[in-house]
Formats: sequence, C-alpha cells, structure tokens
Amino acid sequence: MKGYLFVMVVLVVSANAEANISRKEKRCQIEDKLNVQEALVRNRWARRCEHITRKQYDDNVFNDAGEYKSKPQYDSYHKPYDFYHWFKTPISEYGDCSLGADNNYTESISCTAIVTAEIPIDQIQRCEEFRLNSFVTGKITAYDYEFLKETSQVPLFSRRTEQLIGYYSCSDY
Repeated sequence: MKGYLFVMVVLVVSANAEANISRKEKRCQIEDKLNVQEALVRNRWARRCEHITRKQYDDNVFNDAGEYKSKPQYDSYHKPYDFYHWFKTPISEYGDCSLGADNNYTESISCTAIVTAEIPIDQIQRCEEFRLNSFVTGKITAYDYEFLKETSQVPLFSRRTEQLIGYYSCSDY
C-alpha cells in the first residue's frame, strides 16, 4: 500500500511540474511573445524603471563577446506565488514603470525573443490544413491546435504509433 501511495505522489508531482513548464511556454510563446526588437525595448524599459540591474540587462541583451544576442531574453512579470496572474508590461521604452495595480506583479520569468521568419503563404496554408486535419481527426486537442497555430508550428507524430510526440516549426514543414 505504501508503494502504491508513493507512486501516486510521484505521478501528481510530475504532472504538476509538466503543467508549470507548459504554462511558462504558453506565457512566453503566446501571451507575452516578443520579437527581437520588442525584447530589446522591453529590456530598456525594465532597466530605465530599475526592474532589472545593469548586469541583468547586459546578460539579457549581449553575448559574451559584447555583441547583441540574436535571441535576447526578457522578463515577463507575475504576482508572487501566483503563476497564473500576469501583468502585460510595456513594449515602449518610456512606458509607465508600475508593475500593475499596487505594483503587485513583482516576480518574473525569463523568456527568449522569437525570431520571425517570412514563410511563403502557400506553406502557411499547408501548415494550417495539417494542424486542422490533426485536430478534426482527434490526433491533437483544441489546446494543442491553438498553441501550435499561435507559435506557427505543426504536430509531429510517431511513424510507429501515430501518437503526438512533439512539434516543429512551420518553416521546416
């Protein structure tokens, strides 16, 4: 009985960890997705408002050689101990420095800027048809469909089991 209870606890903890990881991905890749230019501006805003230190700014924006990173990091803010309540911070360098009502959104996670690439229209249409067909046939959930659509990705299925095993960029489809 103790062994069974231990397995249940491990499964619950594992499920919670996976939920937090996917929630972070959703936040960084959908809800607060920034391109390179927007990420640079967000960092200048955060530095001007003293939400990050000079060292954090440099680590977010520059590589070890002192050159701009191709994919800079930026902070996305939430309430302490409450990962599900987010604050949409400015992408204007001179935006208001407050962190939400009563400055309650003081915790942050680090996201990486998305490099946008021009994908031909016909390829975008093929990707959408594949995603939609995967959803309609029950191979992916509505959440998966929306996530893949918002992040311009398509599902990857196992050839052997035909189960969803991951996803990849529409530019590679």
